[in-house]
Amino acid sequence: MGFEGGSGKEGGGVGAGFRFLTRRKQVDSDRVRDRGGYHQLAKALSVPELVAIGVGATIGAGVYVLVGTVAREHAGPALTISFLIAGIAAALSAFCYAELASRCPSAGSAYHYSYICVGEGVAWLIGWALILEYTIGGAAVARGISPNLALFFGGQDSLPSFLARAHIPGTDIVVDPCAAVLVLIVIGLLCLGIKESSFVQAIVTSANVCVLLFVIVAGGYIGFQTGWVGYTVNDGYFPYGVNGVLAGSATVFFSYIGFDSVASTAEEVKNPRRDLPLGIATSVSICCLLYMMVSIVIVGLVPYFAMDPDTPIASVFARNDMQWAVYIVTSGAVLALCSALMGSLLPQPRILMAMARDGLLPSFFSDVNKRTQVPVKSTILSGIFAASLAFFMDVSQLAGMVSVGTLLAFTIVAVSILILRYVPPDEVPLPSSLRESIDSVSFRHSVRQNNAEKTDPIGIKGSNQNQHDVSSQAIIKESVEYPLVMKENNQDHCNEQTRRRKAAWSIASICIGVVFLTTSASYSFLPVFVRYLACSIGGLLVLGGLVVLSWIDQDDGRHKFGHAGGFICPFVPFLPVCCILVNAYLLVNLGFLLFSFFFLVSPLAADFPPPSRSIPIRLRSQSYIPSSSPSILPCPCTDMAGSRFLVVSVLVVGLLSVLAQGLGVNWGTMASHPLPPKIVVQLLKDNGINKVKIFDADTSTMKALAGSDIEVMVAIPNNMLRTMTDYGAARDWVKTNVTRYNFEGGVNIKYVAVGNEPFLSSYNGSFLNVTFPALKNIQNALNDAGVGGRIKATVPLNADVYNSPESNPVPSAGRFRTDIGDLMTEIVQFLNQSGAPFTVNIYPFLSLYGNPNFPVEFAFFDGGSDPVVDNGIQYTNVFDANFDTLVSALKGVGLGDLPIIVGEVGWPTDGDKNAKASYAQRFYDGLLKRLAANHGTPLRPNQYIEVYLFSLIDEDAKSVQPGNFERHWGVLKYDGQPKYNMDLSGQGQAKTLVPAKDVKYLPKKWCVFDPNGGGNVSTLGDQITFACTWSDCTALGYGSTCNGLDGNGNASFAFNMYYQVQNHQELSCNFQGLATETTQDPSTADCNFSIQIATSATDASMKPLLVVFMMYAYVVALLLL
Repeated sequence: MGFEGGSGKEGGGVGAGFRFLTRRKQVDSDRVRDRGGYHQLAKALSVPELVAIGVGATIGAGVYVLVGTVAREHAGPALTISFLIAGIAAALSAFCYAELASRCPSAGSAYHYSYICVGEGVAWLIGWALILEYTIGGAAVARGISPNLALFFGGQDSLPSFLARAHIPGTDIVVDPCAAVLVLIVIGLLCLGIKESSFVQAIVTSANVCVLLFVIVAGGYIGFQTGWVGYTVNDGYFPYGVNGVLAGSATVFFSYIGFDSVASTAEEVKNPRRDLPLGIATSVSICCLLYMMVSIVIVGLVPYFAMDPDTPIASVFARNDMQWAVYIVTSGAVLALCSALMGSLLPQPRILMAMARDGLLPSFFSDVNKRTQVPVKSTILSGIFAASLAFFMDVSQLAGMVSVGTLLAFTIVAVSILILRYVPPDEVPLPSSLRESIDSVSFRHSVRQNNAEKTDPIGIKGSNQNQHDVSSQAIIKESVEYPLVMKENNQDHCNEQTRRRKAAWSIASICIGVVFLTTSASYSFLPVFVRYLACSIGGLLVLGGLVVLSWIDQDDGRHKFGHAGGFICPFVPFLPVCCILVNAYLLVNLGFLLFSFFFLVSPLAADFPPPSRSIPIRLRSQSYIPSSSPSILPCPCTDMAGSRFLVVSVLVVGLLSVLAQGLGVNWGTMASHPLPPKIVVQLLKDNGINKVKIFDADTSTMKALAGSDIEVMVAIPNNMLRTMTDYGAARDWVKTNVTRYNFEGGVNIKYVAVGNEPFLSSYNGSFLNVTFPALKNIQNALNDAGVGGRIKATVPLNADVYNSPESNPVPSAGRFRTDIGDLMTEIVQFLNQSGAPFTVNIYPFLSLYGNPNFPVEFAFFDGGSDPVVDNGIQYTNVFDANFDTLVSALKGVGLGDLPIIVGEVGWPTDGDKNAKASYAQRFYDGLLKRLAANHGTPLRPNQYIEVYLFSLIDEDAKSVQPGNFERHWGVLKYDGQPKYNMDLSGQGQAKTLVPAKDVKYLPKKWCVFDPNGGGNVSTLGDQITFACTWSDCTALGYGSTCNGLDGNGNASFAFNMYYQVQNHQELSCNFQGLATETTQDPSTADCNFSIQIATSATDASMKPLLVVFMMYAYVVALLLL
């Protein structure tokens, strides 16, 4: 191989230093290549070996994990459809690879194709992207093998010392000798020869496929025995809709990455024009079929929301008492990792060799061992680097970077197909059928032209004139000796140039259009108008380019594609354009990690400039990201910092479970922008909260709680109580919302709350006649479902269902309200009979709020108030007095020992003069200390009280009755951030709750009052009223945090709250010209102007487009120049 004869045209000039970006490589005919000055690789591979390499590199351990993750989070039972769609998308790239591999059967894969079709700049980028992809991917896979191997030895501690992970003292480095040894073993195998390594790869891959077939057969047997329970869920086959299936497809698409390894072995294939397309197509087809069959079986064995996200396949067999099958599945995961490791390390030295042959790397990398006929030096050097990474670094955090290298390659391969069909470089190898007819002429013509160029080295590196003289003499001589060749080359020259120009502009239009389309599809934070405009422009450009390409002829003459003996990609230009769209969209959506590729590649590019010519190339702005299967490998061992954090977390959670065993929280979701359930569940886990009370059986909430082992009290809303008086309806509700989640790894439901405070005086008796029948029906339905022994129905009641007479206002005189005394007696007796607790909501704050004469100190636990004395018992706080009043009321009906749960207790932080963070912190500090010490109350001393704090998170969409504070009960802000110090262990330490993680916000923009905006200021009051009607302005009320703002500040606060609730949408910050957007935070010391969290539809995360622009900029530059 050599550079195109036109290299010397670069000459001098300002643009000469940049023309290397679009300089394309000359690929000589097979005969010339065979006479090259380097040793050839051994041609030892046929279709079976290629299929083994492709399947082994593609089916990594990801399939053993992705099934559970994608089913739970995206697709549900429709996971099979997601795999099918992803397989079709992968097939688009496979078709493009198949044609280029058969046309250009040389080592280097996408690097080689991009150098021929696009230019040196893109090839340089793709080459380093693939090198880093395979290096990091191989290291990540290797570090994932040792934890899986340890399972067979009884854990990491049982591994032999020379293979076990170890911590280097004084550092945070955890070395993994096992990973390094495995890499070196594979490298040694690869150095033996391609035939030997492909044979081992075939054995390992076959064993892995056998394990997957076992999963399909054994899982199918279990499914027929159990009735395929996963397909009987009430959510249907598409619980997340079409969008969920498509999102799942985008995730599982990366499980098809690996077939490109086949293309990297092109030089070692016996019959590349036939075997390479067959090997690629067969690999993708087998992988797609296995993925679909495994997903069909697994999602049918267990409800999708209950799947284990880490080991979904193994856990299914464990639940069905087939522990022996778990070891088979684990063996399959190890085999999959081993085959993926070989698939990662095989292509890398061949890409290094190809780049060295082209002068982009030192010639050291291009050496081919004469005996084994493999690039041994490149293999050893790349293997040592990968082994070092695997030994010293936990590369799991870099795993996502492999995906960028692959997607860049997939995208440029599709672009190369368009270029090859419509505007091919003159150096593309002749089709075999055409070459046979004019071989004697064209071959000698090519050789003679090359010899002519070689006779004048000054013409190559010197002036343009010398180059022109040599070329002119050669052309004149050829016109005399071979007139037929010259006539063919010059015929219809003008029409051909016009066709090529149209095709070039059309391809450029498509590339630019794809940028606009992916931008509008991915950047949801952009204004709606901008997104629609970008989508319209991009759609027009892509469609226009497609129409032109479909109407004009593809390149004919000596580039005619009707030849025999090679694969032809079908449906050009439509298939490559679809491929570009899919890969570009996935690339854009990979996120900010793209930038890391630039920083990883820059030093490498600086260290290895092309040695044979002066090229000022420094890729300072490249990016990189990886893979597919390595990014999802389950690896329980992390670096030492992560291990220390894990140990500390376990100790903290254990401490909390001992000291605050009765502690739970109320999780309400009446918010304009509620936190995603998965984030909230993780928040509960991070804080060691193992009990939660929810106010309905929302499907997304229940799915998030599945597998968390958090104890749940699920509620039936008051508006459903009348319906529950019908036993059939109660039975259906229990089936849908309780027994549906009743399995190992499901939702740990302990109580069903029938209504919530249904006997409040403010309800005027609306639920008096329906609550008790509903309670009985729900408990009976639980009993009939076989879960009544451990799941109990209860009724959370407000403290106003009992009281003490005004003549004797002490706890011991407590009795149930006279108007509901008989009803309460029936309920209490039923609760006792069914083994359920009495649930009461106690609010010391409301006692203070509703009585201006109530002593403030009596609401807290620090003993600052005068005690209430009752028969010698001193009550120093209202909580104890209220609780014991209930105890006395229960004694009055003969059930004084009935268990009591405090379903709600808390303190708000805004909306009233007594609702402030300092009071809330004081209240919880006293309460948690008493709970941790099992202090109990005077009538029930030394007992732990099961308590649910109210509430976990602020809810800005709740009713403001009885006061503005109703929206501010949370111990956390609306976004899951702590409000004040809170030590759940009850030790009184200055700790804060662990905040919610991975919360995404809208852009940092606020909407404020603009008196100079041209609006009618006289309408300001109406505009504020409008804003506060549709948003939460309770912080502006009397005694609230923002009550001190002036008139302009009040307007700004109201406008901003509306603006945030409306997700910064266009015109939401207008208010008839009285408001304007600003990026300056208007918050004051006391009043916070919040930025609302982003919902799934308003994801504000910035996803960089720089790499995509670079790729298309290179292509457009080539086509235009």
